[in-house]
Amino acid sequence: MMSSNSKPIRQNSLLDVTRIIVSTSLLKIAMQHVHLKTTVPLQGKVLLAEDNPINQQVARAMLEKLGLQITLAENGQEAIDLVEKDHFDLILMDIQMPIMDGHTATMKIRQSPDNLRHIPIIALTANAMPSDRQKCLDAGMNDFLSKPFTLAQLQTMLEHWLAVAKHNRHTSNNSGSMHENFSSRDAIINLSTLNRLRELDPENGTGILKKLISIYLSYAPSYASQIEKAIQTADHLALNKAAHTFKSSTANVGAEALAGICQKLEDYGRNNQMDAASKLLPSMQQEFQQVTIALEALLVNNNLQK
Repeated sequence: MMSSNSKPIRQNSLLDVTRIIVSTSLLKIAMQHVHLKTTVPLQGKVLLAEDNPINQQVARAMLEKLGLQITLAENGQEAIDLVEKDHFDLILMDIQMPIMDGHTATMKIRQSPDNLRHIPIIALTANAMPSDRQKCLDAGMNDFLSKPFTLAQLQTMLEHWLAVAKHNRHTSNNSGSMHENFSSRDAIINLSTLNRLRELDPENGTGILKKLISIYLSYAPSYASQIEKAIQTADHLALNKAAHTFKSSTANVGAEALAGICQKLEDYGRNNQMDAASKLLPSMQQEFQQVTIALEALLVNNNLQK
């Protein structure tokens, strides 16, 4: 029996309490997932170019949780000044900033000496339209994160590009101008493509994605060898066929820059332009090496998580 001091529970109040309980439970589950995903810290020094105080604190908290060293720049000019006097493994670059925006800052960094030209730069943008993404790539950025982003999204992006940066530090900077045209403006692996592949998994996991990457890594060297042999023997028909096959497989794993080179080689084979194909071959070989390293890093470092 209800006491005289008790009040009847209204339906709206009961619904509010239920929402609070459910929301709290979901938050606990989400935090447990984040904790499990970030038990292995990343290593590297990241420059965060961001002028919004709230966004600064959120990004800093995420980066610190991932185990990274952070230096803050509040505008594009400050970012340029910092990279010219200190070493960074990666730059997170906001697009809209005072004094100098992220696009302009990136273009100026790409015009700097070789040690700055190849540093991974990830755009931070609230605009996710294809035209906005292309503008980032045209400015010289390697990839982009749409705001607001999650810790898991940031971790996946950083794991990929820090692995690429580590590889670049141990390879020669003596690359041809043709290679720069293909690689400096495009991500080695478009993670959006990999995420679309992951959506095909019936359990929303990474089984299909891992299988496809493993198959690509198994067969891709033979495709590259066929292209090399076709160029060495001046067999333009074999070049056209091999480059076409390699192009489609490469595009399916998100290696867009390499797929672009294969498209050029396919055209050269079709038009019997073997001298041009021979000049482009070193670019294909170097880009293929970077694609292989990037995909292997995703598998070996267990970066393909649900």
